[in-house]
Amino acid sequence: MLLQVEAAYRRTSEVRVLSFDGATLATRAVDTSADGTAAALAWRGAVDRLLPSGTNPRAVVVEARLTTSTGATYRDLEFLVPPAALDLPDPGVRVVEASPAADGWRVRLTADRFAYGVRLSVDGAGARVSDNFFHLLPGDTVAVRVTPEAPAPDLPARLRVRALRRD
Repeated sequence: MLLQVEAAYRRTSEVRVLSFDGATLATRAVDTSADGTAAALAWRGAVDRLLPSGTNPRAVVVEARLTTSTGATYRDLEFLVPPAALDLPDPGVRVVEASPAADGWRVRLTADRFAYGVRLSVDGAGARVSDNFFHLLPGDTVAVRVTPEAPAPDLPARLRVRALRRD
């Protein structure tokens, strides 16, 4: 018996240009249908058509967001210059929650400004982090699991959060 399943997924793609402070400088939306295996191209064109006049390409991040009809959201961040040329601010990354969990600690972080390459570590102890060296948009919250190699009831006080920035 041959079974053939075909499904069309309604996808909405959005491309936003954000300043490192979180202001939306430009938005492009594309509504597409795809067959579930095809990747949706959100936007293609000259950068100067996407950026508002006078925008510093060293101080923006381009976010491409794809939302499916099932509610799943996928996101990719792009930069208009190489990472070493970015004018990265002090992101103001902070821990908003650190609570014990069955398999370590649940840690939630947020940032006031764009945070490039967020990295967590624990002073004086080795630890596994479920997601490390990630980017964080202003106002977003990211949850990670931190599993110290040895018991660390004082983990919140020993937790160190770093992000790259230009001094």
